[in-house]
Amino acid sequence: MTLETLLTIGGIFHLVFLLFHLMFWKLFKWESQLKKLHPINKGAMRAMNIILIAIFAIFAVISLGFQEELLTSRLGFFLIVSIASVWLLRTIIQIPLFTLQAVASKVFFITTLIGASIYAYIGLALYKQF
Repeated sequence: MTLETLLTIGGIFHLVFLLFHLMFWKLFKWESQLKKLHPINKGAMRAMNIILIAIFAIFAVISLGFQEELLTSRLGFFLIVSIASVWLLRTIIQIPLFTLQAVASKVFFITTLIGASIYAYIGLALYKQF
């Protein structure tokens, strides 16, 4: 599998997370659930979700539309390693924040580990160049 193919898979991975986060309002019944929170916490939850949607969009666009730049420049290498690090951190915090008892939590742990692995593999493949 080529690095370009892995970047395409990574871009699609981010689009899936973007869509997942767009569904948070309905999926987690935020209309009623967030009313229980202090207005500042309610706003923070919404703001963080919107920012994550933007980050996933950016990660998808650079993974799908800037493959040559990602694979041939120091900045691209830095971005690849950064994306891998974001997903590795998300994988690590899954355990204390959500535990691994529920099936959904285990699936999410594996999913975020896949995201980290895709970009870590690309980063390791590029490491020798930079």
